[in-house]
Amino acid sequence: MRYAAHSDYMALTVLYQDTSVGGLEVLNRATDEWHRVPMRPHTLIVNSGEMLERWSNGRWRAGWHRVVNPGRGEDEVSTSRLSILYFTAPSEGVVVEPLKECVRATGGVAKYGSMRAGERIEDKEGRRTE
Repeated sequence: MRYAAHSDYMALTVLYQDTSVGGLEVLNRATDEWHRVPMRPHTLIVNSGEMLERWSNGRWRAGWHRVVNPGRGEDEVSTSRLSILYFTAPSEGVVVEPLKECVRATGGVAKYGSMRAGERIEDKEGRRTE
């Protein structure tokens, strides 16, 4: 395992795919199965994060993903991998809560409460002391 299963806690993550072996897998929550993301060199992958899930009232869910090693016997096992990531998130003081339009579009009931963006980041990074 190169990077264990997780979801990104910010809004969006942009990942640049280099020309290496790949290894990114995404979880299909309906079947609980992992699927390999096709390797397409010099392309971008956009992951939705937990803050986008909250804003969209669950319409766009934070994607669970992981990075696995190539299989044994593959020539690429010794190939290094370069990951270039760009994380987007609102400023720490911004209140993140379901947008009214998304609440209406997803049944009229807010699935998430309000929270300051900085609270979530501090929670995930283990910095929150409240």
